[in-house]
Amino acid sequence: KDWVDRWPSLRTKWELERPHVRIGEGVPDRYVSRYDRRFSWAFDFAQKDVRDLKFALIEEICQNYDVDGFEMDFLSHPMYFKKGQEQHGMAILTGFLRRIRQRMDEIGKEKGRKLTLMVRVLPRIDLCEEIGIDVRTWIKEGVVDMVAPATRGYLDMTPDLSSFVELAKGTQVEISGGISDLYVRGYTGSKTGRASIEMMRAAAQSFWGQGVTSLHLFNYDAHATGIQHHNTVASLIDTSQNRLFNPEEFRILQEIGDPEIISRRNKHYYITRDMEARLPEEGGEMQLPISLLERDQKSLHLFVGDALESARSDGMLKSLKLAVTLAGYSRWDDDLRVQLNGTRLRGKLTGGRLLFEDVPAQQGKNELTLSLTRRSPNRNQPVRVQAVELLVEYESRGAG
Repeated sequence: KDWVDRWPSLRTKWELERPHVRIGEGVPDRYVSRYDRRFSWAFDFAQKDVRDLKFALIEEICQNYDVDGFEMDFLSHPMYFKKGQEQHGMAILTGFLRRIRQRMDEIGKEKGRKLTLMVRVLPRIDLCEEIGIDVRTWIKEGVVDMVAPATRGYLDMTPDLSSFVELAKGTQVEISGGISDLYVRGYTGSKTGRASIEMMRAAAQSFWGQGVTSLHLFNYDAHATGIQHHNTVASLIDTSQNRLFNPEEFRILQEIGDPEIISRRNKHYYITRDMEARLPEEGGEMQLPISLLERDQKSLHLFVGDALESARSDGMLKSLKLAVTLAGYSRWDDDLRVQLNGTRLRGKLTGGRLLFEDVPAQQGKNELTLSLTRRSPNRNQPVRVQAVELLVEYESRGAG
């Protein structure tokens, strides 16, 4: 069958003896469209055997080791129920979380301290519910202590976390801004596509500005480049000889945890592109890329955490530039009109990149509107918007 397990060597004896615990041929359509059926071996959480196994592992770790709590990652490959069973499974998964919460509280009482339960989930509540995660109930009931909404697989500074923050008001649940990886999908500004310190500051400032209480880093250490080869734990902690992080990676860690430190330092905001470069109408999960035919008008949104108005009045804002990268655009025959927060921008096209200076960006939500008012009669394909960047530069006293 086309859903047969492609990596049997990765399966445990426990799983091989229980084929009923797998999703199997019930892979949801949203996964088939992206990954074929490569994840047919994923666990089906509708099965009690699966939940009991996971519960036993969490119980063992919390009971037998000196941990502060446990993080449940519902994001790496978010598929927990067979196709069509997600809504039925929502109550099952919530019951499972309640069971874990109760046991962790019991263990914490025995140890004389609180054990924290954290979950990492998709950055939109509707997407969470679509796959069977009732994050609303988890927050309202205090089933979890912390929620880290994040985009999986690459750095994304564009999620709107306001719905999570609003849900958490009046509860003890904290919302943490999730920063995944050190790579930016589709970014061609560096050879490797790694995020710069300016990008990491922008991501952090965006989340701080939306009201999160902390930041959550995923795969940051896995992508660190400070140590090329290490064989012992000592090499990781010997700061006089070897470092896990290179100087810039370490500086990022020193800065982004405090919104005051990064408030007047240069930022590079970037509207994230879909992992497979799919358009939104093709099932893409991000705002970009988009395509424009003649007379098409589309809008994009970007949250800016910087207090730009006060920086302007203080004379500390050196420059504020917007860059729009295009494919299939003719400077002679096409007319693309760009508006930011209702103000039309006029810029220069260089190598497929429109650059606008002194743009009217503002702290908080920004709306970018793109209208293709005229299209070259010699071109049959649409204009494709590949990237949108906002570059914030401060005077040297606060640039860094």
